[in-house]
Amino acid sequence: MPARASGRVTFGYFNNFTKVTPQVMEAWFEILKQVQNSQLLALAASGGYVEGRLHELARENSIDPQRITLCDPQPQAGYMRLIQRADVALDPFPFNGHTTTCDSIWMGVPVVVLEGDTYASRFGGSVLANVGLEDLIARSVDEYVSIAVDLAGDLDHLSRLREELRPRMAASALLDFAGFARNVEAAYRKMWQTWCARSRS
Repeated sequence: MPARASGRVTFGYFNNFTKVTPQVMEAWFEILKQVQNSQLLALAASGGYVEGRLHELARENSIDPQRITLCDPQPQAGYMRLIQRADVALDPFPFNGHTTTCDSIWMGVPVVVLEGDTYASRFGGSVLANVGLEDLIARSVDEYVSIAVDLAGDLDHLSRLREELRPRMAASALLDFAGFARNVEAAYRKMWQTWCARSRS
């Protein structure tokens, strides 16, 4: 686990950076303030406007910009290794991640999600519910921050999750491809039967 090796908790963000709103950044800065010596590792182009702006905002929030590292987008294998460098992943809001959340869970990294009322803001919660991580689903920004801070304060729990998450996901409905195919087939059959019944009437 990265925190065991480095002595500091690493929060990770691996979604498309266009999903990062000012409210998301405010939540991140609050998390970094509350978790001393922690760092943020984010997937985004380094050395450009985004990095400069993030570092500027960090200074405005009395956070050392060196605690924020941006890594350039990269091929799949490098992307998965990047996820491994995090202890806790932070989901964006109000537009949640989905594939990225699945990737993080597969690599043993728990994801903190803020769930909303719209379709796009419920992707992450759906994934977490399927792997038994409902306690990582926040209903407010304050709860989002609190969940992340609490996770960072319990390295034993994080270590157990890192070992358990891939097996949990493998056994969940998320990877039940045969079951999904049967459900789709059943839906098609039901639609066909409904159409036939209407055609006869």
